[in-house]
Amino acid sequence: MSMSTTNLLASLKPMQRQVLILRFGLLGQQELSCAEIAQKLNISKARVRQIQEQAIKILRRTQSDIGQYLSC
Repeated sequence: MSMSTTNLLASLKPMQRQVLILRFGLLGQQELSCAEIAQKLNISKARVRQIQEQAIKILRRTQSDIGQYLSC
């Protein structure tokens, strides 16, 4: 049995969770570009990409069948 998206996101730090929600349009949010997220969160585009990569690594360790939630 796989974990729900909400449960997977709960395993992340708040910034990681927010970046993934905005980047991939999760939980009913609109999908945004790295530049749009950077502007919204007042961080650099490079930092958005770094946070996204870190969060996906954590989720891959947490749930082996993460492909149903995120595609790289």
